[in-house]
Amino acid sequence: MSYHRIASALRPPALRLAVSQPRYMTGLSALARAACRQKQAPPVPVLDSDCSSSWQDMTPIGTGETMVVLSFRAAAGMGAAFERVVQQLSLELDSVEAGVSDVRVMAGAGGEATFVVTLLSRAEAQRFERTIRPSIQTALAEVSEGGEPCFSSGGMLVPHAHTLGSLLQSLTRHLSGTSRTAEHDVRAVAAELRRWYPRKEEYGGFLSVDEDDPGRYTRNVVHSTPAMEVLMMCWPPGSQSTIHCHDESSCWVTAVEGEVHEVQFDLPLLDRKFERARARLEGAPADPAGHIRGRCGPLRRIRVSPLGGPGDGPELGCKQTYANNEIGIHRIENRSLEPAVTMHVYAPRLRKMKIFRDSGEVSEVTVTSASTTVEDVGSWQAELLDVAGWNGA
Repeated sequence: MSYHRIASALRPPALRLAVSQPRYMTGLSALARAACRQKQAPPVPVLDSDCSSSWQDMTPIGTGETMVVLSFRAAAGMGAAFERVVQQLSLELDSVEAGVSDVRVMAGAGGEATFVVTLLSRAEAQRFERTIRPSIQTALAEVSEGGEPCFSSGGMLVPHAHTLGSLLQSLTRHLSGTSRTAEHDVRAVAAELRRWYPRKEEYGGFLSVDEDDPGRYTRNVVHSTPAMEVLMMCWPPGSQSTIHCHDESSCWVTAVEGEVHEVQFDLPLLDRKFERARARLEGAPADPAGHIRGRCGPLRRIRVSPLGGPGDGPELGCKQTYANNEIGIHRIENRSLEPAVTMHVYAPRLRKMKIFRDSGEVSEVTVTSASTTVEDVGSWQAELLDVAGWNGA
């Protein structure tokens, strides 16, 4: 088994260049070739897993890398020869670059060796199974127990994805203060939301339908403090919100199920009637009925953005959007024939907002929560590892 054979097997055909073998490797290669007299056996696939399909669904959150793990045990009386072949394979695998992001070879107790190869994608891993893996097995056939791996496995790398509980804990660390000018990093919060892998068993308890009006969208509180509020919103087919602003709050919207559209508008001018009514009621008790009323200028649409849907990109729709009053006002619509679910994060908690109508009317209302609030995120998920203790040691 030469350096050239393994190193070139993972290169595209156009890049397979002749590689001369260094003289100091000749002896080890001869030993490897001597151990390869057995005919190559077809590789046993390790990428077809019976695991839950949710593992595959998590792939977009991570890097998409796939790992192949092969373990061999030295045959009786072949310990020294086994180690030499493993040493040679380790050296040659270290030179394999195309489609590979990492290679590790571990020497275990009791004459065992484990090859851990990380490839950029499932397609690259399948190519590894067809080309490199049979060569590894053939090289170790006469010096390993049974002539085949004692253990083999493979699959995608599990991304560092949030559960709902860990997401809430992370958002609590990122969001503080009671105004949008408080110190919070919009991009950092968006990045944490992208790391969330939604599991229905975690968020399903926060989904509800308006029994009096099943076609109306619903707002369901998941977590609420003065600094932050997290809602799950359910969107029946054809439902939509009003056109509204977000007062002093930042708003992140994440598609969880189905597809919705965000329609953004410029913030219009308000008439003096509205401004004077708001000035008169400044400091007065909350006004959920929207008695602060007036008229606004024309509603100029800026853009329409799909959220969710079959893919993630400019053509197929992204999974997330961000809004505040400096960016504009918006409306969320479910234009599809299927229900949809979105997660909304407000920082600070949304206390009031202006409602704009196509007729030119505007009113300011107090936002009230429709369900019990939860303030102790520590009750969501206990830590399984003492990370702080380890890092502080």
